[in-house]
This record gives sequence, structure tokens and C-alpha cells, in this order.
Amino acid sequence: MKKICLLAGLGLLQSFFLPNGFSQVMSLHEAVQASARYLEQNLPKGLKVAILEFTSPSEPLSNYVIEELAGALVNGGRLTVVDRRDIDLIRREMEFQLSGNVRDESVKQLGVMLEADSIIAGALVNTGTNYRFRIHAINVESSVLEASIPLTISGKDEQTYFLLTGQRYPPPASPTIPKEEVPLEPPPPANFARIPGGSFMMGSPLSEPQRNADELRHQVIIGGFYMGKYEVTQQEYEEVMGTLPPVRFRGPNMPVENVSWYDAIEYCNRRSEAEGFTPAYSIDPTRSDGNNLSGDDLIRWVVTWNTEADGYRLPTEAEWEYACRAGTAGPFSTGMVITPLLANYDGNYPYNTNPKGVYRDKTTGVGSFPPNAWGLHDMHGNVREWCWDWYAGYGPGSQSNSTGPGSGGARIIRGGSWYTEGRDLRSARRDSLTPSFLSADLGFRVVRSLF
Repeated sequence: MKKICLLAGLGLLQSFFLPNGFSQVMSLHEAVQASARYLEQNLPKGLKVAILEFTSPSEPLSNYVIEELAGALVNGGRLTVVDRRDIDLIRREMEFQLSGNVRDESVKQLGVMLEADSIIAGALVNTGTNYRFRIHAINVESSVLEASIPLTISGKDEQTYFLLTGQRYPPPASPTIPKEEVPLEPPPPANFARIPGGSFMMGSPLSEPQRNADELRHQVIIGGFYMGKYEVTQQEYEEVMGTLPPVRFRGPNMPVENVSWYDAIEYCNRRSEAEGFTPAYSIDPTRSDGNNLSGDDLIRWVVTWNTEADGYRLPTEAEWEYACRAGTAGPFSTGMVITPLLANYDGNYPYNTNPKGVYRDKTTGVGSFPPNAWGLHDMHGNVREWCWDWYAGYGPGSQSNSTGPGSGGARIIRGGSWYTEGRDLRSARRDSLTPSFLSADLGFRVVRSLF
């Protein structure tokens, strides 16, 4: 008979080979990834696992853990994961609601029905500022407790706090730096995040649900840069340009929209000049760009990027995805889960098996949703964002600081928007438009190179 290990009410497993006691406080994302690693290392390869339920004070957090853990195990490739819909069907047939305390007869009943060798149950307990997870592995045949693993997750983790409360975590007090200490590097400019250089796998794995064929996975090396924490707002745009485009959703803190790629390029140069930086772009509106292969673009300015300039510019496509992922490898920086509590998109069309949610039918003020691990807001949803690159298929092999092809008919846009479906918000999702295109869900954010 095939072995099945049922994971229920999963109290996140400890990992990173911590010493006895498991006292280290971890973030929610780290804990889920640690759970997957623990399972892969301690369960036989090829075992089929079913994640039944995660009991917590909030349904969004429970759904996040279930989907993120399932995705991590699928991507790991060592274990087979039972479809969540099949588990729900079994539970309805049994009329069984699992709690942190699993009775012997419940274990045996589930074991017989699922042909399981063991069942894992857990419970979450609020210990004040933190949350204690404890997981119990119980043998189906003997009902003997085989393992009990505790883990502490911080209630101050931004993602955990938001999923539990639906609110952004209060900003911490500014740390006091002792006078004798000297910062190793200057702080980033206001409202910018310092993105560390590194390498990552760009694109999506074949196992990612609702992926597109143009997301060939390949390694990319990225140098460090500063990126705006927020999409450029209408107030910022008007202060630099002196006027606003015909925005559909007006408000000083709303992202500017209805801007073309050329508008974004011109904004970058004007802001650079106003703040004393070297403009990143040379713009010649008197000549038609021979590298522009679009038949619909009536502007066709010749725009050249001076890669040695320290001024504001658009991110490359690789920089954008690298920053969006912020060290993650799943469909979203939030893992397998994206909901209207985490981003602004059309909640009537959820990603994969995520639940439906609200459709706001408009932009939201920048920073309305929690940031990713690198402090960037709205990388998923709100408005689509222009990038520097022309669109083309990914080339084979690894790349370093790629700036895209030298010609094309459309410029890259990334991130999805208030108008698009959940799948369009994926970190690897690629879209493109004619550079002169305008839309009420199309904006941008800026970056600056680090030298």
C-alpha cells in the first residue's frame, strides 16, 4: 500500500538544525520553508503527503501556511502533495474537524480512510508577543506519539502581523546608534530601499501553476541598486513635471497612471537634474528610433541609456524581478498565496486554488499593503510598471546585469494591476506594450545605480 503522511493543523516545523530547545524566533516565511526542509529530510523520498489544516487565529494566515508549504514541497520534488480539494472532500465525508488534540479513534479513522501510516497535528498558542507552534506526529496503527516539535514565530513579523490582524505593523522606533559606532555604509535615500547585489533564478519552474511559456528559468547576476519603495505618486510626478497626465483615479498619494514609457523616461531625467544627479538618459525627439520595430508607436524618440550615470532611471526587467522576489522562489514574494489582503487586483479571479476576494476596481494609495522582505510595496498589483527593456524571449545560459535586447516592438511591463487577475501578479509574469501606450492601470517606479 502507498504511504501517506497526513499533515494537519500544522504547527510549523523547526529547521536550520537548531540546538535542543528550538528557542530561536523566526519569521513566518522562514518557518514554512524550514517545515518543508524538515519534512524532505525526515520523510522517505517519494512519500505522498496531505496537508489537511492549519489552525490559527486567522483564516488568511492558515491559508498562507497551507499553500506556501504545499508549493515548497512541490518545488522540492522529494515528496508528492495531495491536492487540497481532495483533502476537503475527505473531511466533508468524515464530518471531521481536527483540533490540536487528536484522539486515538480520530487517528485510526483518518488512517484507515487515507491509508496513512502517520498523522501530524498541531496547535498555535499565543504566548504574548510571539506564537508557539507545537507539532505532534502520531503513528496510525499504535496511536503512539512519535515526535513533538515546538517552534516560536514572532508576532512582530510584518507578514505574520498583517495576516493575523489585516493591518500594517506599527513602525518600530528608530534604533539608537552608539556614538562610537560608525555605519558601514550610508543609508538609502528617503523612500528608497537598498537592493543588495546577488544572483537568482529568473523565470518560473515548469511546476508553477498558470505559468507562461516565455518564463524560461535561467540564472541572472545583479549588481546592487536603490529602488523606490513605492510606485511614483501623482504628487511626485506633478512636482517634477509641472502637470499631471489625465489620471483616472486622482489623489496625491495615488500612483501616477496613464503615463507612457516616454513619460517615465522624461520624468527620470527631469528629477535627476532637479536633484543634482547626472541624467541616465539621452533623449533625441527629433530622430526616429530605428531600433523601434513597433508599427503603432507614433513617438519613436531615440533614447540612449548612460549606464555610468547616477541619476534616476527605470529598472531593467531582471532588476525588477530580482527586487520583487526579494530572495523568494515561489509565484509571489508571499509564497503560493496572494489575496486582496496582500495586493490590489481583481479578486474575482484568484490565483490557482486561492479564495476569491474583493475587486476594488481602482488604484489604492501607495504603501497600502505590506512590503516584501526588502521593503518594497505594491510589487504585486496596483499599477503595472514600465521597465527599460525591449521584450524578447530569454536567451539560454546565465546572464549578468542584462539590459535586454537592442531592439524590439514593445517595452516590458511588470507586476499586474488593480484591473488584472491573480495570475498576472506572479513574480515571473512578463507583459509588454508599445512605448507610447497609455492606460489607467499603467505606472512606474524608479531606481538609481549603486557605484
